[in-house]
Amino acid sequence: FFQYKYLDIPQEESCGSLAIPEGWPHQGWIEFQNVTLRYLPSLPPALCDLSFTIPGGTQVGIIGRTGAGKSSILNALFRLSPICGGYILVDNLDIGLISSRYLRSRFAVVPQSPFLL
Repeated sequence: FFQYKYLDIPQEESCGSLAIPEGWPHQGWIEFQNVTLRYLPSLPPALCDLSFTIPGGTQVGIIGRTGAGKSSILNALFRLSPICGGYILVDNLDIGLISSRYLRSRFAVVPQSPFLL
């Protein structure tokens, strides 16, 4: 059974508006500045005015109860869900100005239940 509703989903942009320095990200510094994310306008925010900094080279584990926003942080960082307020910077570049394809090619995540081939 084919779901025709998926045909109406707009395709993501293929290029960003920002010229990316060669070798970006250099340090891997991640900064969330007052980030708010809603999955739908009618729903309460999944992330509300969230700010934190992760220095480059740091290993981070995100823990919390169900619904605390762990997946929402990754969704925002990978631009799987658009933020509706604030900025996310990686090495001082606003990721909203970088193509999502290029951005995602520069990150890796180890999920809670990793599967290795």
